[in-house]
Amino acid sequence: MMNVYVCTDHDAFWPVGACSIVVAESEFHAGELLHVALKTHGLNPDKGFTLRKLNVETSQAFILLDGQY
Repeated sequence: MMNVYVCTDHDAFWPVGACSIVVAESEFHAGELLHVALKTHGLNPDKGFTLRKLNVETSQAFILLDGQY
């Protein structure tokens, strides 16, 4: 079964927030995938990031970035 992970604290081009979604079997694999995707996109994955696993068992909405900084 695949899991859905979100990240809202990785490197970005501008200091206005960034958000990525990763679908992977584990948090470790999600981290690897995001690391490669950030690098490919021209961002620095070595600045670190946090992955949060979403509960997709029930219908719900997730607010990822709300502009409150």
